[in-house]
This record gives sequence, structure tokens and C-alpha cells, in this order.
Amino acid sequence: MPCQTVTNDAGWLALGQSNDRLFVGVKILSSNAAVGATLSSLTFTLKAVGSPTGTVSAVLLASDQTTVKATSTNTLDLSTLTSDYIDYVFSFGGSVTISANDNAGINNPASGTDNSNQCRFKVCDPSEYSDQDATEKRTSGWTTYSGRSTSWCYNEASPPSSSGTRLPPPPAFVRI
Repeated sequence: MPCQTVTNDAGWLALGQSNDRLFVGVKILSSNAAVGATLSSLTFTLKAVGSPTGTVSAVLLASDQTTVKATSTNTLDLSTLTSDYIDYVFSFGGSVTISANDNAGINNPASGTDNSNQCRFKVCDPSEYSDQDATEKRTSGWTTYSGRSTSWCYNEASPPSSSGTRLPPPPAFVRI
């Protein structure tokens, strides 16, 4: 599972911060090794500040930041977050390919987070990776933080098995 793990948490983005964050995550730039991968899971490093509640899922948004390419098949109950950063894995069914400038992250629940009760997403400032940027969606629109990187991992779906049904080889010649 390829990961980009930041070594400090000098910065962060949070669901609940300013009461208007709808999405926090990573913008995957064209030079990132994840581009072209068939996604099976995403891992994000998260922690609680206060006592956030609600349920979140992970999403992969297309570069237009509107089209949902995939939503995780599992969710995270924010009340189970700890005060320490921990990696949380979100699984994806089917097959979806990560493209340049896609956004991977978590959506804010309808309620349960605010300035005192946050789900924090680990961000490094200054950036440790030049092939991704931290990103967020507020009610006022999208903001991409060039020069800040996030802790995240992706796992590729297994390639199709080659041990399926095999046909016999074609005949070496044909008589007419």
C-alpha cells in the first residue's frame, strides 16, 4: 500500500472548523504515483478534538470537484476517534481509476462537528510532498493549499486473476 505520511502535524484541516467545512482531503497532482491506480481503499490519518459525532465516508471526487467517482463502502463513526492521530481505512467496491487532479477525502456529516468538536485531518506545513496538495470545500467554495501535504495511503485493486478458465491451444494445422 503506497503511502505519503507526513512527519509532523504543524498544520491541519478539520471537519467542524469554522462550522462550514464540507470536505477535507488531498488533491492528487499529475506527478503522483497514485494516478492511474485502480482504487480499492484509502487510508487517512485522523484524530478528534473535543467530541465530534456523526458518520463520515471517504469519497473520490473528479478533478471538477463535483462529480463523485466513488464512495467508500464503509463509514467511520466520529465518536470513536481518539485524541491521537490514527490511520483509518476506507474500502471501495468495484473499480475506479485515480486521475490527475482528483480529490480524495472525507465528507462532513450533516451535524455533529463544530469549532469545539472536530475531526482533524493531518496536514504538514510546509509540504513534504510536491505531488499533492491539501484541499477543502467550504460553503463558500474550494480552497487548495499548495505547499501543504497530507498523510494518506491508497491500495490498488488486485489485477484480474490469470488462473481462470483456459481454452486448449489452437490446432497446429487444419486439413481441408
